[in-house]
Amino acid sequence: MTKMFHAEFLSDGILKIVMDMHRSRVNLFTSETLLEFEQLITDLENNDAIRGVYVLSGKPDHFHYGMDLHEIHTLTSLDDAYLKARKGQKLMERWEHLPFPTVAVIDGDCQAEGAEWTLYFNARLVTDRSTTSLCLPQALWGIMPSWGATVKLPRLIGVTNALEMLLDARIQNASRAAAIGLADEMIPHQAIDDITVKWLNQSHHQDVAFFERQRKKSSAQFTFREKTRFARNRILKQFSRAVQRSERRLYPVYPAILRSVRFALENDFPDAIEYEARQFTKCVITDTAKYLMSLEFIRQELLDSGEHGGEKAEWKRPGCVGVIGAGMCGRYVSYLTVRHRYPVRIRDVSHEALGGALAYVHHLLQKDGLSGRKFELIMDLLSPTTTLHGFSHADLVFVTVPDDETLKKEVVQQIERRVSPEAVIAVQAATMSVSQIAEGCRAPARIVGVQFSKPPAGAPLVEVIPGEQTSTETVEYIAELLRRWQKIPLVVADRPGFLINRLLTQYFNQALTLLQSGVAIERIDDAMKDFGMRQGPFERMDAMGLIPSLGLLHRESGQMVGFRILSSLLEVAETGGGEPNSEKVYFYDGEKASGKKKVNAKIYRGLKIKPRKKMEAGEIQERLLFRMINEAGDCLSEKIIDKPEYIDGASVWGLGFPAFRGGLLRYADSTGLQKIVGRLAT
Repeated sequence: MTKMFHAEFLSDGILKIVMDMHRSRVNLFTSETLLEFEQLITDLENNDAIRGVYVLSGKPDHFHYGMDLHEIHTLTSLDDAYLKARKGQKLMERWEHLPFPTVAVIDGDCQAEGAEWTLYFNARLVTDRSTTSLCLPQALWGIMPSWGATVKLPRLIGVTNALEMLLDARIQNASRAAAIGLADEMIPHQAIDDITVKWLNQSHHQDVAFFERQRKKSSAQFTFREKTRFARNRILKQFSRAVQRSERRLYPVYPAILRSVRFALENDFPDAIEYEARQFTKCVITDTAKYLMSLEFIRQELLDSGEHGGEKAEWKRPGCVGVIGAGMCGRYVSYLTVRHRYPVRIRDVSHEALGGALAYVHHLLQKDGLSGRKFELIMDLLSPTTTLHGFSHADLVFVTVPDDETLKKEVVQQIERRVSPEAVIAVQAATMSVSQIAEGCRAPARIVGVQFSKPPAGAPLVEVIPGEQTSTETVEYIAELLRRWQKIPLVVADRPGFLINRLLTQYFNQALTLLQSGVAIERIDDAMKDFGMRQGPFERMDAMGLIPSLGLLHRESGQMVGFRILSSLLEVAETGGGEPNSEKVYFYDGEKASGKKKVNAKIYRGLKIKPRKKMEAGEIQERLLFRMINEAGDCLSEKIIDKPEYIDGASVWGLGFPAFRGGLLRYADSTGLQKIVGRLAT
């Protein structure tokens, strides 16, 4: 049996329990460890020598990840799902009613059912380490908490804070957890045992009420504006409206969470906890949940692929990072670099571009909530320059200049002459061959391509492209860096367009072809967003910029109809602002693209198109999606990608394909390949 719990008696009746699941990187509840947990509770209930218990993890930077998601994924019937939820709830209630005080010492990340379990302790202590956090990410997997979080959390930290955790999977770091009452105290990592034993000794000989008094001092409970039932209902309505206005309305789990919280606020605990189990049961067996959990398995596979034998391969942190080019990608790479405390030297020939990069990094850091001296120290890590002076110290250089082969080869060779032979050069190569860029370099093994999905700040996927001579060590090095930046690295073959841009080209080309036939721009975008796409094709072109979008179509196939249409569109779409890339398909109210928008009227007039053609949303969706599916099949046959399921993940994380549909190829399976082939032939 997999053993996870290891108990040790300290002085004066204090029992220390260390969780360390054998042969696993993390602690999980599985069928085996739940049996062990149940036996542990029985032993604790029958041991009169115990005066107090505290639980901590033996895994570095990690407390508990909750239930094994693979076991949840295998649930196929309402009865099985309900019994699974109720069993977990009953174990939690038994833990809560142990006849002595219990303390959870959270030193690392704690999520899902692991975080729910901590709600049944008499106290939660969090350490001051940066890795310590609590999170309830179940909604991201199409399921909801089933061990009492929707019942306990609103009363503990208030309705607003609870819904942010339940619906948004908001991560609460140690200081935030202590501030809102999710944790009772933040303690130094170095003094865990001493402080925890002191807490237990303060219980006044098993006076559990001591902890309740402490919690009332620190817990947010219901904030002032949540004191009345009317106020709580108003907050619930606000969150409900927000769900209905977003793509979340297409996910069964979000309304289920809201229903469960509302019921919990109006009913006693036994009824509320049973209602939560029923709502969980309805969510977990849906296709949406199965698809989202499958995507999570793919994500974990890509994030864990750098591990061998349960241990991370040795990885050396870069001492200094260089960035060549202060465009969209260069700015974002600079932000990621300083955000993770690496010094960065960014170079561009334009002072204006460098100023824009500084302003961009400044904005994102402030958005992260950084301020004061910490903010200043991070900004000091960013050093702009118009020369290549100082790049000799860089261990890693990102080249993000425009996608021109001659320019990129020249810049890469200039950089290579200035850095050490061991330095890695990562080239942002939208469609260009990495092998060709590396030609003539003295150390082609250290040159690798990277392709950040657009917009880089909103898309977690990054394609990693090894050239013919790129070493395996270089690929693993850059992939591990991206993982540490919370990005999902996907290794693809060095073929023109790679994966995402080839799919995106079909998305754009088919949309432009429909426009030429007389279908309105907003009709096309709305149809794709109704399907669940994060952005319609023309909104995506605006986000990328029409000139880069045109370059993408040209490099993929200069003969495409879409290329000719977009070229004409670009000529008539200029706003007259005199700024680079100021051409837009839409005009927006205010500065943000999230405001109301209207189509640039010059486009229809300039293209001599009267958007009168009526086309059903379903037909528009099929015209765009079926071509993308066909292109995905070509990518598989050309071995650009190893596994079909990686295309599903890439389409969600890189293209904004609706996750609740499981990805591009899973959608193709549900639609039927015969139907797709028939429509493509017409």
